[in-house]
Amino acid sequence: MRRQVPVVVLALPLVALVVAGCARVGGEAFQPTHNGVVPLEGDATAGQTFRSATGAVRGVDLLVATFGEAADADGTLTVTLTEAATGEELARAEVAGGELADNAWVAVRFGAPVPVADAAAVEAGWDGTRPIALRANVPPAEPAELGQGEGERGDSSEGADQTAPLLNDPYPGGELLRDGAPATGDLAFRVVGDPGPGDVIATAGGLARGLAAGLAAQPLFGVAWVLLLGGALLLALRGLHGRRPPRRRGTVAQLRQRRRDQQDGQRDEGRP
Repeated sequence: MRRQVPVVVLALPLVALVVAGCARVGGEAFQPTHNGVVPLEGDATAGQTFRSATGAVRGVDLLVATFGEAADADGTLTVTLTEAATGEELARAEVAGGELADNAWVAVRFGAPVPVADAAAVEAGWDGTRPIALRANVPPAEPAELGQGEGERGDSSEGADQTAPLLNDPYPGGELLRDGAPATGDLAFRVVGDPGPGDVIATAGGLARGLAAGLAAQPLFGVAWVLLLGGALLLALRGLHGRRPPRRRGTVAQLRQRRRDQQDGQRDEGRP
């Protein structure tokens, strides 16, 4: 009987790439780089504009800095989702300060998917007594402005020239917001959309095209990557199949004959 390859085996390469951060279902915005922080002190807020690839937003992930200290457990990180053009609030979510950790992504979820017709914006505020900040890619500041000697407590926003150009533009589809006003830079953030079957298929197709282009540009890396992927798939196949049950030695007739021979031998041993 011909064995069918489990569907999970066919999905392993895509799953591995998604986990590694090489693919995102629906192509939602993801900007992980950062070279500074945007503080959330007092009434200060920090935000980011973006465009949703799926037309709906379930939430966002933000990279938080607590400067090596535990965040105020009584504080609350409040995040709002608005339409970038009109400022109309679409959704709001809160995260307790006790759930925040230094240099860790915090998941902010709005519950049901929120339809977003055009560009959207997220904006975060903090009401705790201990200061926290959001990691961001921002223009460079002078060493004195960065607060050297104070660890990572230094702020690359105060005193820095906000019009100074970045060495790169990590997320050209949006921009940083400081106290609601546009500023140069991008938050470290990622958007969680509401992908459907079509988005998954489109992502898989785009992933395949990008992978082929990348392997063609770097053939040595491509060969090594394919070998590693092949080895991983072989290990996965072995693990899925598991240990096969031991084969029964001989046919049913042979087993019956052996049983009769054993019984005859026991009778002969009992005879005088």
